[in-house]
Amino acid sequence: MQIPRSLTNPIKEGAEEANIRVLLGAGSEVEYKIVRTFKKSGGPTLLVLNANGEVEQQGAQILKELLGAEAVDPVAWLGKQPKDQRDVLARLVGLDITSFDTAIDEARARQKELDAHQSKVLARVEELPWYDDAPATELSATELTAELQKATDHNQKGAALRAKVQLAESELNQASSALTQNHIDQERLEKEIAELTARLSAKRAESTMLAEKVTAKTAESNDAAQALSEFVPVDTTAITTRMGEIDQVNQKVRANAAKLKARDEWTQAESELAEQIETVNRLQLEKKKALSEAKFPVPGLSFDANQIIYNEQPFAQASMAERIRVATSIMVGLRGRACPIFIRDASTLDRKSLAIIAEIAEQHGAQVIAEIVANQEEDGQFDKDCTFYVVDGKRADAPAPQLQEALIYWPSASSSPPSHPISWPSPTPRESKSFTSSSRVARSTNTSRSPSRWRGPCSPLTRSALSLLVK
Repeated sequence: MQIPRSLTNPIKEGAEEANIRVLLGAGSEVEYKIVRTFKKSGGPTLLVLNANGEVEQQGAQILKELLGAEAVDPVAWLGKQPKDQRDVLARLVGLDITSFDTAIDEARARQKELDAHQSKVLARVEELPWYDDAPATELSATELTAELQKATDHNQKGAALRAKVQLAESELNQASSALTQNHIDQERLEKEIAELTARLSAKRAESTMLAEKVTAKTAESNDAAQALSEFVPVDTTAITTRMGEIDQVNQKVRANAAKLKARDEWTQAESELAEQIETVNRLQLEKKKALSEAKFPVPGLSFDANQIIYNEQPFAQASMAERIRVATSIMVGLRGRACPIFIRDASTLDRKSLAIIAEIAEQHGAQVIAEIVANQEEDGQFDKDCTFYVVDGKRADAPAPQLQEALIYWPSASSSPPSHPISWPSPTPRESKSFTSSSRVARSTNTSRSPSRWRGPCSPLTRSALSLLVK
């Protein structure tokens, strides 16, 4: 038969209810009385009374302060997953770095995205072509057409001037020929003056008119010739060539614009990446500052999002002695004022580990109750040196106790220990020879031999009572 870890039905057969009464105090003075009542009908009730017998309204909070928020077993804690160990330590030091870790993870994820984006944009920049001979903007076919039309209109003016000169020259030649013919006719008419007097007068008048016309046409011809000599035609070859190359040039312009845009995106990505790296560094510094300001129970202790860090290494890589020391220090910080440290599987610890636990408990005035397995020999003696022994669920060295109240005291430097800290018959170890079988044996490891420390053993009944009070 093994010692039960907790009582599922504390009511004796035939009884209507069961009560657990525990007196808690420092030295010989009782500060609180706890009464837990179990009834067959309805749930259990819990009352916490002060020294004056008055019911405390914040009874659960008082018990939490006295007994601690959770079980304090360093060996069991060492068996937890690294994440669970880290959570216990974070609650102990009152530091939650979840927001830091979440922000850092998000910043790193964003940094990774920006880094990938920057690499992608950079590859795109390197792939795109660049043309040094391309203009800054694309050419317009409309503008070139208008420019060609303007040059064509200008050249047409030159052609009109040329035609005008040719017409004036033709008319001048005609006038000169007519004048020559007129002189001939005059000579002929002079000979025939008598007959042609009338005609001579007419010809003279005509000659005057033609002379004026020649003068005018000469001036007009000279002006046209002068304008033609000053006229500079526009060479449309380059415009025509450019119109043929407009698609190729515009393609280069678009390629250059794409490369410039890609360069701008790369620059922006580089800036955002730098800002994200700065954010990660800032968050890590804030997290480091918060951890440095936290009060850890052991120097060199810290934690990250997933595990405990000890001396800048994962806690799992620490030596067994270091792990025992850290675990015990954490359990000491978690225990309540009236709650000792229970080690359920103390059989797994060697003497060196037990000595480390005792040393830390002595430093903090804590009590440790270690449970180990011992074998009972034929002469009734046990092969383990323990404070008391339990065989088949009963004390091996004393009759079954009949207790109404369990008295539990915590150390007080200003008071002497009571004569019987726990209501349990005085043990008489190694006198009984009637037990032949041995099961799980509880060992109470006293952490101090000083008279001011509690040295009483912890019975199975008292342990069950504590378990039920905080359940």
